[in-house]
Amino acid sequence: MKRIIAIQQQLSIGKSNEGDGGRFKYRTAEEIIERLKPLLKEQNLAVTLSDKVQEIGGRVFLVATATLWGVDGTCMETTGVAELDKHLNKYDKQSMSNEQCTGSASSYARKYALCGMFAIDNAEEDPDAIPQPKPLAQRIAEAKSADDINALMPEIKKADENDKKSFNAQAKNLGLVFDKDSSKYVPQSK
Repeated sequence: MKRIIAIQQQLSIGKSNEGDGGRFKYRTAEEIIERLKPLLKEQNLAVTLSDKVQEIGGRVFLVATATLWGVDGTCMETTGVAELDKHLNKYDKQSMSNEQCTGSASSYARKYALCGMFAIDNAEEDPDAIPQPKPLAQRIAEAKSADDINALMPEIKKADENDKKSFNAQAKNLGLVFDKDSSKYVPQSK
């Protein structure tokens, strides 16, 4: 168990692929395996993956099993499941062969078997699930008022020279001047 914990603590796999026109991000089973190989080697462990097709209630599923092997022959298994019919129907119009659809279902199910084994989650703490702030340069360009400019000031103090120049130019474009007494940008008096 200590070896699995060590791998879980070291394993970090972001979602580097975009699906459905950028609406969501995902990671693949292949990416997980690539990241796992050196960690498994360090811990003298190996993973094998296998698939089987199973009918449940008239529906067809592909069940992937991830087996973690120790050098002493001990093993641990987890499974992942993908409904094969959904993969066949989803890709039917995109001219994928049945074999390609089965491969897609296999990759999906294997990914979730590996995620279960190595505690790779999709929780809100996942960096890809947390909305990232817009880049500073974009927020400067979108600033439309003295309040917007003043809200950016703490970041500008630590910003690079290009962002500082953009910030000053945007404040000037908005007709703002820096008021030393209040330490804020205010509308320039005429």
